[in-house]
Amino acid sequence: MKQLSSIIIKEKKITIQTELAQLPNPHIRTLAYIGGKILIKREQDIEPDLSQEKLQTLISVQHVTVENEIKLKLYSLRTKKKE
Repeated sequence: MKQLSSIIIKEKKITIQTELAQLPNPHIRTLAYIGGKILIKREQDIEPDLSQEKLQTLISVQHVTVENEIKLKLYSLRTKKKE
């Protein structure tokens, strides 16, 4: 179970990947990286017996949250450059 997306900025691609990980304990991990370098890492511990529907919802929410955080930072950087 995972979610993958990307954001393109001036020919550079930020890849965002969110997935269910089991070790050392069940958690949802989101990594955002560019050129193999990790920019953001978020992990959220979860209950081991959640339904597939609940897991997919948690994965999607965490993925979109990190995606929006990156977009907000990029927008902030662009508006600072214009000032």
